[in-house]
Amino acid sequence: MMTPSDAPSSDASHPDRFAPDYPPICSLQPQLPELEEGESLDEYNRSIIGRPYQGFDPFLVRAREICYDKLDKFNSPTLKGTERQAFLSGLVSLTVRNPRGHTESVALTSSFKFGREIYVGPGCTFIDVAPICIGSRTQIGPNTEIYTSNHPISPEERNGCCGPETGEPVIIGTDVWIGAGSIILRGITIGDGAVVGAGSVVTRNVESRTVVAGNPARLLKRIEKDGRVTDVRGTGGVSSYLQGVQVA
Repeated sequence: MMTPSDAPSSDASHPDRFAPDYPPICSLQPQLPELEEGESLDEYNRSIIGRPYQGFDPFLVRAREICYDKLDKFNSPTLKGTERQAFLSGLVSLTVRNPRGHTESVALTSSFKFGREIYVGPGCTFIDVAPICIGSRTQIGPNTEIYTSNHPISPEERNGCCGPETGEPVIIGTDVWIGAGSIILRGITIGDGAVVGAGSVVTRNVESRTVVAGNPARLLKRIEKDGRVTDVRGTGGVSSYLQGVQVA
């Protein structure tokens, strides 16, 4: 999936290449169904501001089921590009170009903020009980998973599926490259120009213009503004290890 590309040129020679994001950001609000008798938006509103909420609230359950049905149709191999785009627009208020015939994301009931010229590879999963924000020119490799949700550690408080859930936003900056199969957990911020190696599990914030990889993801290199890459832990094992880390 790619977002519209009517931003200024992303060529590396552009003077504002790593300047703050080009306005305007696309704010993608969910296409929530109309309330039915006995339903309310109370638990939904609690979820998007990070307060404990009941995940099996009747309205949230119905909203997810509607979303799943639309995603099944969106991923149908028989759909043409214009039909697939229409189905995606029924999930979030976004117009994409070059929509492909594969799973793009799982959008539940919260909101997205997308910049421009973003690429999202096939098979990605976004669990958005809290907002997910992605800056311009960011590339997200196939099968990346972003989770904003959390559950109590105590089994008594978790109480099977009856306990409260919480959510924290995930913020990904501009010009970020996230390798295939990475997992990004709740509350994470990834700074501008960072690189996440394929298969990483990101459990803490990532500084701007750094390379992280592993499970959990650890800092390996820094990317200088002149393009040089510095191994922050010296040569030897880290350098040889990084040669085996591929970002896709």
